[in-house]
Amino acid sequence: MNRDFYREFYERELAEIAALEANWDSYDALATTTLAVDIARQVLQSVPHHASIFVPLTDGGLMITWQEADPQNPRDDLELELVIHGDGHLEGLVTVNRPEITDLPSIPPERAASIVTGLLGGTLRAADAARLE
Repeated sequence: MNRDFYREFYERELAEIAALEANWDSYDALATTTLAVDIARQVLQSVPHHASIFVPLTDGGLMITWQEADPQNPRDDLELELVIHGDGHLEGLVTVNRPEITDLPSIPPERAASIVTGLLGGTLRAADAARLE
């Protein structure tokens, strides 16, 4: 699939999340912030890997998930969740073959795209990414 397909998919997903109003979950969730959507858009434009899941968060943010499968070695399957809070704070969770989970509690927005790209491209290990924060 070409880059235009993914760009359109991302824009549709972000537009749906951005359109959520306060109390969208009927439990007093905040409306999605423009800041969170703008950060998501910047990361998605800079990361060459394709995100597959977009989820709104009750604090006005959103979560983006990338899943990379290695057919040669399923033990190296990777899932990366990037959480963009409504206030612009970023954090992540990296899961490699399910048992190995690395929490990335604070990702600087200006480094988010390079950290995501490195993790998904195999040039950065999750443990090393945790030290980069």
